[in-house]
Amino acid sequence: MPRVVSVPVPEPQKPEAEAVVVIEDDPVQLMAVRMILEGWGLSVVAAPSRERAQAALQQGGLRPGLVLSDLRLRGSETGIDAVAALREVLEAIPAILMTGDTSPEQVRAAQSAGIHLLQKPFGPEHLRSAIERVTGWTLAG
Repeated sequence: MPRVVSVPVPEPQKPEAEAVVVIEDDPVQLMAVRMILEGWGLSVVAAPSRERAQAALQQGGLRPGLVLSDLRLRGSETGIDAVAALREVLEAIPAILMTGDTSPEQVRAAQSAGIHLLQKPFGPEHLRSAIERVTGWTLAG
């Protein structure tokens, strides 16, 4: 009869990928989204611009699994630009744009960049659903 050796299986560790970069130039919205995400047990890098997000990522050494960005940022910067810049470093990272602008041009631009849209205003349940759908994560809370 074959002998079966049981090997202890380590407890799964929460992957570092369950971290989110949030780019939002409105400080109140940035804080609100950060608090919601942290309440679900996610690590958050929150920044008002792409440049600040990139600097925080380099400094912290975190490799996030999602970018969540406002579509319209300060100046001429857009969330689409921010996601593209982060994807140069983080490769095919999933992304969600938070926007109240659903013009056909913006929808096409986001779709062609492989970015999901989340229509503002939205509640936590819509945010959770979008994140779980895009990442495959199951969020606590």
